[in-house]
Amino acid sequence: MKKWRSRILHLLLFVFAIGLFTVGYLATIKSKNAGYNRKLMDGWNIQINDDLYESVNLNEFKFPVTHKGDWVSFWGQLPNDLPDNVTMRINMVHSATRVILNDKVLFDYGWEDYEKGEMLGFGTRFISIPDGSAGGRLKIIMFVTENNAFNSISYPEIYEESTGYMVYYGKYMVPFVVAITLIAVGLCIALVTFVLYFKSYYMERLFSIGIFALCIGCWTLCNYNLDYIFTDDLIVKTYVEYLALYLLPFPILMYFRQEVEKRDKAWECFFLYTLIIVEVQLLLVAGASQLFKWAHLSDFLPVYLILLIVAVVFVCHLAIADLRHGNTHKVLMIGFGAMIAVALRDLVVYIADRYRVNFPRNAEYRSYISIGALMLVVALLVDFILEMRRTLYKTAETKFLEKIAYEDVLTGLSTRRKCEEMFEEIDKKGFQYIIYQFDLNNLKNTNDDFGHESGDELIVRFANMLRKTFNSGETLGRMGGDEFIVIVTDAYGYNAEEKTKILQAYIDEDNEGNDIKVSTSYGYCASTELKAPTALDVYKEADKRMYKDKEEYYRRTGKNRRRNDTQN
Repeated sequence: MKKWRSRILHLLLFVFAIGLFTVGYLATIKSKNAGYNRKLMDGWNIQINDDLYESVNLNEFKFPVTHKGDWVSFWGQLPNDLPDNVTMRINMVHSATRVILNDKVLFDYGWEDYEKGEMLGFGTRFISIPDGSAGGRLKIIMFVTENNAFNSISYPEIYEESTGYMVYYGKYMVPFVVAITLIAVGLCIALVTFVLYFKSYYMERLFSIGIFALCIGCWTLCNYNLDYIFTDDLIVKTYVEYLALYLLPFPILMYFRQEVEKRDKAWECFFLYTLIIVEVQLLLVAGASQLFKWAHLSDFLPVYLILLIVAVVFVCHLAIADLRHGNTHKVLMIGFGAMIAVALRDLVVYIADRYRVNFPRNAEYRSYISIGALMLVVALLVDFILEMRRTLYKTAETKFLEKIAYEDVLTGLSTRRKCEEMFEEIDKKGFQYIIYQFDLNNLKNTNDDFGHESGDELIVRFANMLRKTFNSGETLGRMGGDEFIVIVTDAYGYNAEEKTKILQAYIDEDNEGNDIKVSTSYGYCASTELKAPTALDVYKEADKRMYKDKEEYYRRTGKNRRRNDTQN
């Protein structure tokens, strides 16, 4: 029944995922035919500082990478058949930007923020075009505010005012769905596991997955310029993108933290914690530098990329090492492989775009790493579930074996082996302690007269009386047959004799109405009574006193050890 429920759940999740991407795909197809859309690529004049380029195609034109202080201007003419009620999309990259239409300023961005020392953002924004602007002269001026800013200009696009957002978002519906899915999954996991993060190894790993999904989702949303439905502030968008990117290695490294500690290799532990410390310091220094305007977040990108590469190589080493030993992480390696393959593709396109290699491209560089990231998050979740299942099976097996070795089957008390291990622990800690030794009277005769089941019942009755008498923190054990032990590990101010009186009261109460009576002889010894004793010495002394009490019992009652009436 459980298998069928599990299969139905998996099927529903699969159908949900397929439905989600189908909606995205249909929205993408629909958006292509949704209203007016015009790409302004041809016929532009461009001036970069003192260099002038005439009649160029923006989709094909490239130039040396711009740096802080460079001026980039490009101008052209709007289409003569431009309808009314339209909006124009432009892309800005770390630049104070001014849009002029027919000698009138239509849009201004970033000039005052730059004077204040702020880091100007990058991304897409929509500008409404006044009605009757067909054939108008359009000029866009950009003042570059960061080094290594851009080496190509994204062509403006014109849409109907009512459908512009739908058309633009429709083109990137798949990464939009991926980003929203990652953010939603990351938030749910992170919020659910946050409270239990420091209490469970499993929660720590699951929390790391949630933070990674949240970071990669936020970065994807910003990288594809799909943030406009949340904020129209490019600076906020840029902060979110950089901080999400800089935080990415941290949850991945934390995912493997306890596993590295279990491997017990000094260099791996040192390397892991070094990477984590460097990652945290980089994030703090970058944040403080941006806050106090010492440097901008973008200035730390080269250092971060080196750190990210090192972290990825180290994590791959950990996963491959486990694969060699036949352990886990097979699914995780598939996820890493997919993400690395997509990242390499993005890197090749980026280098080709940046260094003017003749490579098929769009004017706007786009990363597809979101797809690889989604596959990695899924792989992390599957890897987590598989490892948790293996660990739970192993834990259950270990507990079962421990129960056999350390728990007496009949009474549920500790076995002799467990008590002897407790002796070793006591000797290491050096606390004051007391050891009781108990022995049931007349058990053999009970077995002979009433059968072994009655003898077992007698043993269980006495074990329950011990539980009632002594505290839960004290070790109660059955040393074998009718011999019992109680180890009091914290005996400061402990009244040992008072406990024996309480036990005898329980015995008297239990014997009322029972034909087979419980009777016990006992002895106890405190560690302070002997000179530098071991726990075994104290136990032997308690055992001697117990036998002395037993001799007194038989002398007092006149009963024979071998053959006597079981009635007290």
